[in-house]
Amino acid sequence: NFIESKDVNFQHYIYYTFVTISTLGYGDITPQGDIGKSLAILISVSGQLYIAIIIAMLVGKFSGNMAAKKEKNV
Repeated sequence: NFIESKDVNFQHYIYYTFVTISTLGYGDITPQGDIGKSLAILISVSGQLYIAIIIAMLVGKFSGNMAAKKEKNV
């Protein structure tokens, strides 16, 4: 169990960060202290903002391409 394990390495940190940012939330690793919980909240919020920015960039690029095609056909 990761919660009780004292042998945590860098791969566990990467795994936890990815699961938290992507909002999968498996629950197999959980923060124990107040600082860890605060960091988890910060990671979750920044992950949501990151995903929103990526989607906005993709939509902007797609709509720009559609507008260019529409203008070319006119």
